[in-house]
Amino acid sequence: MPVIEPQIIEIEPGGFIVAVKVPASLPLVARHEKHERFEFLIRAHESKRYMTFMEVEARLQNKERAMKLRIEAIPATAQVGLDAFVREIGHNDWRVAGVDDDVVRLAKAGAQTDAELVAPLAYVEAVYQAGEPDAEWVIRLRCYISQHRRTARLHLTRELPHGATSEHFKSRGLD
Repeated sequence: MPVIEPQIIEIEPGGFIVAVKVPASLPLVARHEKHERFEFLIRAHESKRYMTFMEVEARLQNKERAMKLRIEAIPATAQVGLDAFVREIGHNDWRVAGVDDDVVRLAKAGAQTDAELVAPLAYVEAVYQAGEPDAEWVIRLRCYISQHRRTARLHLTRELPHGATSEHFKSRGLD
């Protein structure tokens, strides 16, 4: 951490201000304004500007919260596609059943059986509007999803499941 040296400047006889030059840093620097709100300043060439909400959120590195907010924007009736490696179950025609602080619940009504997938928000890499016939929205999950052979239960793993090969799984666009 660099040394920050305050400078006392006399602005009029008997009046002083303290000036501090804050070096550029990756972490956020906030200013508490009138005990009502925080303002986040950023250097802009030879001046300063205030960060937008999206810039502040990105700097806070709270990806799970950002993904939660994006998933909450998906209408309950919208068809969702999964951009993930799947086995024995399709990528498209999912619905968002709910989203909590740490997981998203996705439901799929299939011809044979209904299935529900519970995925940690930490696995969600992107959420975007796709506008495709079977996937109005797409949720990109960094994981492998497979359906149990005899039940509707889904298995979700970060790594390739034990005993499985990559040929067992399809990526989006191949179902």
